[in-house]
Amino acid sequence: MPDIHFDCPMCNQSLEAPEELANQLIDCPTCKKTIEVPTRSRPAKVGPEAPPPPPIVAPPHLLCTPPPLPHQSPHVRRSPMTARKPVVVAILGAAAIGILVLLVMALLSSHTSTVEVKIPVKAEEFGDQWPLTVSSGYIIKYERYIPNVSFKSYSVIFEAPDGIRYGLNGHAQSQGYRNIHAITKSRLVFGDPIYEDVSELVNVGLNSKD
Repeated sequence: MPDIHFDCPMCNQSLEAPEELANQLIDCPTCKKTIEVPTRSRPAKVGPEAPPPPPIVAPPHLLCTPPPLPHQSPHVRRSPMTARKPVVVAILGAAAIGILVLLVMALLSSHTSTVEVKIPVKAEEFGDQWPLTVSSGYIIKYERYIPNVSFKSYSVIFEAPDGIRYGLNGHAQSQGYRNIHAITKSRLVFGDPIYEDVSELVNVGLNSKD
């Protein structure tokens, strides 16, 4: 009768036993553990799988090269001047705008008329409302008129007895005149100076007639 070929489930030792011992208990001759003889032999062991075939590589002369983009030639490089062209155009455009602004300003200036009104003022005329540390001076109004654009601007200035001129309104100070706070009365509030109101002097200048 054929033998039954099997492995010990305890130590994996390959064993064989007569077919009449199927389903009976025996002692493994290697690990001495009691095991049961199976009814049939184990399946034949399959050898290791064959390694996969190597990938097929095309010869170098058959490899495909991607075609060049439609707007580029495969052997043409952009020149440095072509790369800098947008920057040059932007610089030229900004320069042209600057020249145009200067021309417009020159044209408007040639048609600008300026009127100066000078009014003497004294501290006693204002009483307690006099806001300055000097006792007298002149309020000067500059009226600038541009007829082409119907534009008027007013600069109200205070001229102190020493001849120094101060801007009373924001437009005068933007023209480079000194800030009137240099000769304005003030008081400290929480460590910060609070200046007297000079709007009355500004109104004298704005309401003056030519």
